[in-house]
Amino acid sequence: MRPFICRRALVALLAVLTSFVVSPRGSMSAQESARPSPEMDALSRLRWRELGPTNQAGRVSVFVGVPGDPYTMYVSGANGGIFKSVNGGITWKAIFDDQPVLSIGDIAIAPSNPHVLYVGTGEGNPRNNASFGNGVYRSGDGGDTWTHLGLADTDRIARIRVDGRNADVAYVCALGHEWGPNEERGVFKTTDGGKTWRKVLYVDTTTGCSDIDINPDNASEVYAGMYTYLRQAWHLRSGGGETALYKSMDGGATWKKMTNGIPQMLDRIGVSISPSSPNIVYMVSETPDYQGELWRTDDSGRSWRVVSKDANINFRPFYYADIRVDPVDSNRVYALSGSLYLTEDGGATAGSRSRPIAAQPSRC
Repeated sequence: MRPFICRRALVALLAVLTSFVVSPRGSMSAQESARPSPEMDALSRLRWRELGPTNQAGRVSVFVGVPGDPYTMYVSGANGGIFKSVNGGITWKAIFDDQPVLSIGDIAIAPSNPHVLYVGTGEGNPRNNASFGNGVYRSGDGGDTWTHLGLADTDRIARIRVDGRNADVAYVCALGHEWGPNEERGVFKTTDGGKTWRKVLYVDTTTGCSDIDINPDNASEVYAGMYTYLRQAWHLRSGGGETALYKSMDGGATWKKMTNGIPQMLDRIGVSISPSSPNIVYMVSETPDYQGELWRTDDSGRSWRVVSKDANINFRPFYYADIRVDPVDSNRVYALSGSLYLTEDGGATAGSRSRPIAAQPSRC
């Protein structure tokens, strides 16, 4: 981040420094000392202005809509709660302001019942000014009322996925504490609508879950990216360690680390299953050689190949690593990385660049 210099503050500083300069004659007459100097006159005209604290809610963390309903949608801020629109975005209503936290990591709509919402609190990005949450909430009436479901010490939740046929079955992908180790992190599963939770994937106290996806036709098939990270006031340790992509075929009871074609040294992981062809899965991360690498499997994870080495699709790996596959076209993939990128050939030509379809200013 480049330093910001305020011209008026600079004038004030110069005025103060000037006031300490001794007259060449060693003393001033009473008439001279009573006369205001130009510098002091400039200082007297200065007015105080607020410099902080900064607004941590100045970015959108989640935007979701109801499939088949173009009018109902939810948007949340990194620290700004949740807003709902039922008229295609013409008007919005705050629906989460009565809760004790406003930092939102993810919103998941149950595919079998659009009135059932799961919310993971705590921004799912280890920014230096990211706020924290207190676990998971659920609504059964489209956000009118909420029930806290626990997992309070997860601190920040990156993703939630709900079974396509059973709204009571859900997976929570928790990053855990950003500024120190803790054990309530990894992948958690509920089969009773959040009344109880089981920790089904855990590595260690500094490795959390950065992304998760499930087969829309078979919620027992799960991919989870585990991410080793720790932010300190003077340093961010991101990736390496135990960072890896895992897969379960039995609803989280057992897991297998994906290795065939995927290197051992990775940064934050993003993963997305193709809804139209669940045997096709994409993973994005960083390696020591490339900032943005996109892998693809066409055989449900038995083998992987690199389909893109475009740094633009993951230019800030610890923060983005975010991809989605089109619901009906497995070769149409979106990447959010400062700008929004789109590839329409599934990376068929290795190293081909995705094209940006929207841009936004870079933020620190």
